[in-house]
Amino acid sequence: MVKFTSLVNNAPVQKKKAEKVSFQTTVDYEEKRHVFSDIADSEKAGVPEAFMDGNDRVEERRKIQFRKAADFLNDLFLTVKARKKFSISGGYKIIDELVNLGPTTDPLFIKSMRENKAYEDRVIHCVNVCTFAIRMGEYLGYTPKKQTELGFAALLQDLGMMIISDDILNKDGKLTDAEFMELKRHPDYSYKLFLPFRETYPFLPDVARQIHERLDGSGYPLHLKGEEIHEYAQIIGIMDTYDALISSRSHREKFLHFSAVKEIIKSSKTRFQRRHLKALLSVFSIFPLYSYVKLNSNAICRVIETNPELPMRPKLQIITDSQGKRMYSDHILNLPDNPILYIVDSFAEDDLQAILNEEQ
Repeated sequence: MVKFTSLVNNAPVQKKKAEKVSFQTTVDYEEKRHVFSDIADSEKAGVPEAFMDGNDRVEERRKIQFRKAADFLNDLFLTVKARKKFSISGGYKIIDELVNLGPTTDPLFIKSMRENKAYEDRVIHCVNVCTFAIRMGEYLGYTPKKQTELGFAALLQDLGMMIISDDILNKDGKLTDAEFMELKRHPDYSYKLFLPFRETYPFLPDVARQIHERLDGSGYPLHLKGEEIHEYAQIIGIMDTYDALISSRSHREKFLHFSAVKEIIKSSKTRFQRRHLKALLSVFSIFPLYSYVKLNSNAICRVIETNPELPMRPKLQIITDSQGKRMYSDHILNLPDNPILYIVDSFAEDDLQAILNEEQ
């Protein structure tokens, strides 16, 4: 049984004693009333499943699994925050079913999840990191079982945050030193929350505790180095960093994918394994599908195909030519076939119209 009172002992910013909590309910996703039907969900989107082709059906089922994962995690967060007894087996089943569907082919899915206002940002962040981690695991040759374990650990990575006071989690201004130290205790809280589940999920407590550790010992809470850090935690750590960078924060704008990858490569060479950084470049192209780039010729283009072997040289659709003239028919440019051309900048879709207006 998880004793929540033991998790908050000696917390530096707690002003009152931790109260004894008696568990009232067990939350298991299988017992919830969130009943998902593949057909019903696709009909909500306006396309009955019977009229979808094979790839569309799989993609729709994958989106349903992601929404199941978000609902499961949202319920779990609320339950832990209320200091009630909880179960995590339903979440493992959801991720296992997701992995069995194979890697997503929809480049816009993560964007749609991030813009879904039905879930709080922390839930979306964890679901995104779960998605990214599974894709990394698949690229690295993980078996489906290991992909499920990796994705499951990524989904649950922030459960310890629910032990921390809302006054700290939701504070608008700068945290005090004591509050910041309390925030950094969340991996320890996660570790203790998952200890009762170690027999079924032996990897989970240690991975949850080590996600913010780094190879050079600069991480926390234990300052582990190198092979002392579980590989799942290393992969989730890099994906956690990536998703944090491409998300807006109160103190900064979100990074473009291009800038986020560059930032990680530049600042984290000693913090993450070289093969994990290489996988990041391969799986999450520097210039994702449908992102916009500017060439050294001043042409503005949209990425329509990525090249894992040459991530800096994708296939492009020209939007405006080097003179700023809008191209209304398809003009395709394959950068590997045009060595004198190269990308000099990238920008968000929201900025495209402003850039086009400037060049008119």
